[in-house]
Amino acid sequence: MYNHLKVTSDRSRLRVFNNLLTVVVVGLGLYIMASPLLPHFDLWWAKFQDNTGGVRYSGVLAVENEVETENLVEAPKDNRLVIPGIQLDEGVIVGQDVNLVNIGVWHRPKTSTPDQGSNTVLVGHRFSYNSPATFYHLDKMDHGDKFAIWWEGKEYVYEVFQTVVVAPSAIEIEGPSEEPMVTLYTCTPVWTAANRLVIKARLVNTDVLNEDDAIVPQELEPAKEDHETI
Repeated sequence: MYNHLKVTSDRSRLRVFNNLLTVVVVGLGLYIMASPLLPHFDLWWAKFQDNTGGVRYSGVLAVENEVETENLVEAPKDNRLVIPGIQLDEGVIVGQDVNLVNIGVWHRPKTSTPDQGSNTVLVGHRFSYNSPATFYHLDKMDHGDKFAIWWEGKEYVYEVFQTVVVAPSAIEIEGPSEEPMVTLYTCTPVWTAANRLVIKARLVNTDVLNEDDAIVPQELEPAKEDHETI
C-alpha cells in the first residue's frame, strides 16, 4: 500500500512538472513569435494617441506641418532624432563603444554632427530580442519625408532623397559629403543582419548652420568590424 501511494505521488509530481514545463515552452514560443509584431501595434497606438502628427516639439518642423502650438512642447534639451512619419522620438547616444547601439539611436564616431555640416550618421537596431527595435519602421520612410534632429539646442530639418539597401561592408555610406546631410541605417530584412537599409536626407533649413563654425571633418575610414555589427 505504501509503495502504491508513493508511486501515485511521484506520478502526480511528474504530471505537475510536465504541465508547468508545457506552459513555459508554449509561453516562450508565443513570445518569440509575437515580439517581432509588437512594434506594429506600438506604432498604431502612438499614432492613435498623438495629436501632433509625430512632430511633438515647437519649431520649424511644427510650422511646416501646421501643428497647433498648444499641442506642442518646448524644444528638447538633449540631442534627439524625431521622425514624425514613424512616430520616432529618441535621444541620440554619443560615444565610441559599438555596444551603445544596443541602447537606442547611436551617433557613429568619426562622422560629422549636424552643426558641422557634411554627413552625420545615426544607426539603430531594426529588431532584437534584447535591445530596443529603434529603427524597426525605417523601411516606411520614403523620398520627400521630413524629420528633425535636435542638436545642442538647435533644430535641423532634413528631407529624404534616397533609400537604398547595401551590404554590411559598404562603409562608404559613412563618408563625408560636401552638402549637409544625415545618413540613417539599420539591418534588413527585419529578421536578419544580411544587409543594411540606408536612408539619406539633405538639410532643409540650412540657415541654421553658422558658416564660421561649420567644419567638414577629415575623411576617416570607420572600423569595418564595427560597421558590420550594427
